[in-house]
Amino acid sequence: MFPDRFTASYLPSLQIGLNLRDRAKNDRYSPLLNVDDPETDQPAMPFAQLESAIVRQLVQHSIHLSPTEASLDKVVHALEASYKTFHFTGHGAYNARKPEESAIALTDGLLTAKTISHLNLSSYKLVCLAACETALTGKDGITTEYVGLASAFLKAGAANVLSTLWQVDEISSTWLMLQFYQRLLAGDTPATALKQSQHWLRTITWAELAAWITELSQLPGLEPGIVDRLTARAKNTLKEGSTIGLNQPIKYSNPYYWAAFTLTGQG
Repeated sequence: MFPDRFTASYLPSLQIGLNLRDRAKNDRYSPLLNVDDPETDQPAMPFAQLESAIVRQLVQHSIHLSPTEASLDKVVHALEASYKTFHFTGHGAYNARKPEESAIALTDGLLTAKTISHLNLSSYKLVCLAACETALTGKDGITTEYVGLASAFLKAGAANVLSTLWQVDEISSTWLMLQFYQRLLAGDTPATALKQSQHWLRTITWAELAAWITELSQLPGLEPGIVDRLTARAKNTLKEGSTIGLNQPIKYSNPYYWAAFTLTGQG
């Protein structure tokens, strides 16, 4: 929709935009609160768990709620503990009839947009919702400002929310999110980091992806099991790409894999 020279972020309402305009910008993303693929009646997501483990190494000083620990009480209590970044991997859903009931799934229930909108999240520079359909916003009843999950986090005080418009591919989503954090921590603004990460995913070749995954496996502090998974994935990427052409772009150029991700907020 926009030429490559533009970088876009979105706003759910004019009032939220005015509030964010007066908020001081900073580049601190630590400490991190990480909620890792909560255990629900839906299938576990191995790549989401891989993503969380690596994000915790990229953003130092992190607190981690494991799949069995991520209950409503624990997550709400942790959210209000003045972290700078909230990274959620797991399942999310948009409620078209009642957007304020859109939610992320935790071990013992749903954390809804309505509940989130009443929290104090003013310390958060960034909220990353690596889940499905978390960026959708309702068109009815827009007099309430928690018309979707992204809106709810902004109303609660977060500066930026990275979220998705449809059910995303688990593997490509993991690569995009990790690339996003690398660019963010290298100094890019959230909006620029997302734009550049989307371009990276669209154009990366099999050989480049394998080399990048190998670099990830060498991050200090990673658990041996995570290193083994990354090493195996790099080898499999080379093997799969060799049948097509290692210098050929991967299928991720299709908008399905990258266009779902949007940044809402300060930019």
